[in-house]
Amino acid sequence: MKQTIALPLLMAAVASAVPDVVVKDLPNTCQTFPGAHQAGQNGCEAQFQIYASSTGNAAVDGKHATFAPVPADLPAWGRVAIVSDQTIAWPQFKYTELAVSGIQGLATNAQDPDTGNFEYAPLKLNADVDNQQLLFRYTVAGYPLSPFALYDAETGEDRIPGVFLGLNGQVTWAFSVEKDQYGRDQYAFRLLANETAPLRGEEFEGFLRAGEQFENVE
Repeated sequence: MKQTIALPLLMAAVASAVPDVVVKDLPNTCQTFPGAHQAGQNGCEAQFQIYASSTGNAAVDGKHATFAPVPADLPAWGRVAIVSDQTIAWPQFKYTELAVSGIQGLATNAQDPDTGNFEYAPLKLNADVDNQQLLFRYTVAGYPLSPFALYDAETGEDRIPGVFLGLNGQVTWAFSVEKDQYGRDQYAFRLLANETAPLRGEEFEGFLRAGEQFENVE
């Protein structure tokens, strides 16, 4: 999809808090993301946080990301989920363009399950289009996230504040409640394949927004 193309999202007939929007490409570069700053002579690094947005569920709307485990047969260190408790640790995400090192793209600071050391691990969606989750250090082919701007569908001009994450113009995610290792609620999410993809069980729709590292912190 070229940057000049706008894709209206037709929301499902079921009740949804997700607004009707027009999706427009943003440059998939470091400067697009919150917290962008110069790194070295020719590089750029943006440090940001991922938030749930427009879900209509007060338990998750505006909450930040967390890490969650993956099944043993999935070749990744883990996946990204959304907390229900803002006191839970805030992971670090970044977009890096460093000409000297050749590092480029989205990553998160995560712990290597084998060594226990922390390092920045690439972020991408797994290839299962019906269950696309956001994974880190996924070692097989997947899809990188892209940044998008959202506009009110009625006017096509009123931009919704923020940088939103998705793939190929699709920015609607399906959220569902689950438990973390301590029995607390958190929210798994998967990217819906298209605007007519059905929800499952108690899932509800929403967006993922890239924002400042710490928002709504008292």
